[in-house]
Amino acid sequence: MLRRLYVWEIPVRLTHWVNVLSIVVLSFTGYYIGNPWILVSAREWYGPYFMGIVRFTHFVFAFIFVASLLLRTYWAFVGNAWASWRNLFPFLTAEGRKSLGDALKYYLFLRREPPEVVGHNALAGLTYAVIVFLYFLQTFTGFALLGEVNTEGIWYKLTGWVFVFVSNQVLRQIHHLIMWLLIAFAVHHVYAAMLIDNEEGNGLMSSIFSGFKFVHASLLKKVNNKG
Repeated sequence: MLRRLYVWEIPVRLTHWVNVLSIVVLSFTGYYIGNPWILVSAREWYGPYFMGIVRFTHFVFAFIFVASLLLRTYWAFVGNAWASWRNLFPFLTAEGRKSLGDALKYYLFLRREPPEVVGHNALAGLTYAVIVFLYFLQTFTGFALLGEVNTEGIWYKLTGWVFVFVSNQVLRQIHHLIMWLLIAFAVHHVYAAMLIDNEEGNGLMSSIFSGFKFVHASLLKKVNNKG
């Protein structure tokens, strides 16, 4: 018997889709900034300003992305159990380590049934910890590159120290590489979500829109007992 359970609260779903939109726009505009493959005639009214428009769009969505990260970080401390920062570090508890082992066995075909969880399984949580780190590293490198434009501005004062250790070009390469890593993760993320939704039949795909998942009554009883 399956029961309907409200898992993903509004801030979780909101930041998820803001991140999706931001990463798409930032990837397109960032790739163009590094490799201007669209040629615009100077006779067009926007021709002389096209790169400026692309850069401005990139900066706007960078700040939107940062705002989303800050909201999600805040919610990781005040949201429900499935939004908690603790889910990023399952190895900190015995229960989390067992869940991590069960997930690894399932993905290595050593276990027939997927581990039954309400939120993300432990392996997914650990993966998201890496992604969050890449988010913040991408944000830092981006603002460091932005700060170089104005060495008297706040961004250079906060991030300029990094150029003592790496060159401008190395930082650009890191920023560019992380973009491709995030794109690769997005492809895997969609595939894995569809797979798990099909395997578990818990409405995972629709839950990121509605917030509700479907869990077995026995699992729901365990959740209620913990609560």
